[in-house]
Amino acid sequence: MNTTSNTVSSTLLALPYQLNICIGLFIWVTGNIGCIGNAIVFSSRTLSKRAYAIYLLWEALSDFIYFNFLLLTRILQKGFQIPITTNYEIICKLRQFDSVWNHDVSLSLFSFATIDRILSAQRLNNQVGASTITTRLSLPMLDDGICASATWNRNGITVAGGNGKGPALNQLNYPYGLFVDDDAAVYVVDSLNYRIVKWMPGVSSDRVVAGGNGEGNRNNQLSYATKVVVDRTGTMFICDSDNKRVQRWLKNDNHGQTIIANISCIGLAMDNKGSLYVSDNEKYCVTTGEQVVAGGNGQGSAFNQFWNPDHIFVDNDQSVFVVDFSNDRVMKWSIGSKEGIVVAGGNGWGNGTNQLSAIKYSRIMLLAKLVLRQFNE
Repeated sequence: MNTTSNTVSSTLLALPYQLNICIGLFIWVTGNIGCIGNAIVFSSRTLSKRAYAIYLLWEALSDFIYFNFLLLTRILQKGFQIPITTNYEIICKLRQFDSVWNHDVSLSLFSFATIDRILSAQRLNNQVGASTITTRLSLPMLDDGICASATWNRNGITVAGGNGKGPALNQLNYPYGLFVDDDAAVYVVDSLNYRIVKWMPGVSSDRVVAGGNGEGNRNNQLSYATKVVVDRTGTMFICDSDNKRVQRWLKNDNHGQTIIANISCIGLAMDNKGSLYVSDNEKYCVTTGEQVVAGGNGQGSAFNQFWNPDHIFVDNDQSVFVVDFSNDRVMKWSIGSKEGIVVAGGNGWGNGTNQLSAIKYSRIMLLAKLVLRQFNE
């Protein structure tokens, strides 16, 4: 009886330590995965120049320090019963400092990111007001050849890829942009395979028509391409984003020619006269390479500014439509105009029917942070 009682007592005494080890290691592993994931997301080319992304990137670094110092030493001390803070006074003092500093810095950075998004949305709302509604109502309907009563099949069919991520000719790896020509051939920007592939209707595999020679900056290579357009002669124009250039690949050529250099291109479009338009994510404008046709007045949310111009489209009247990513809106710039008008979004970020949203990531981060803080206390 005494032996059984002693075993139960020993188990109960060891339970808090085992819980510290199990729960602590689980949070340590998942927390590090989250921090690394956040760092990758917020340091990406798409987000890295936005104020809130910079705040959240530094917050991820702060949380990484928390997980790998404050939490890890707690697991060693409370779980494995290694008297690390007793044996090393410097670690004890650093833990005391970090327990206060880390939480304050991390929550402050998160608050700054939240405030940045709120102020951006509010500023945009103040600028748009009632005039935006009037502008939208007065827009003419474009003749796109689609019947007003047309209906769409709810079940789509796969026309490219669909065989998992990979470099094979029937696979894609982060397809970013596409273009469909008059023969219904689909050109896909296979970004992380560093190539442009062409899928003809009904085929089960593609054909590499540009790149495909590994990542690099040679004239037969690409590095994180984002967009391709093809003219009627089969010549391709490619946004080679990480190489900061726009390339022209003549039909059946095995190399490209740089036609615009030193440009942070993301979007690319061609009008019905064969003129090329490029969105520049560093100069906050859309340019033809010879002149700026939209934006170019610095980063901002005014009607003559962009905040990360992304994809673009040019209609038959040479009006330029721009996805103004961080302003959560789509803008239309008529030919020769000095400022654009809002045609979609522009009512702050959100999921309302009159809103667009660049990111909805912060809610998950806030919940995780509150859980971690409670555990540490």
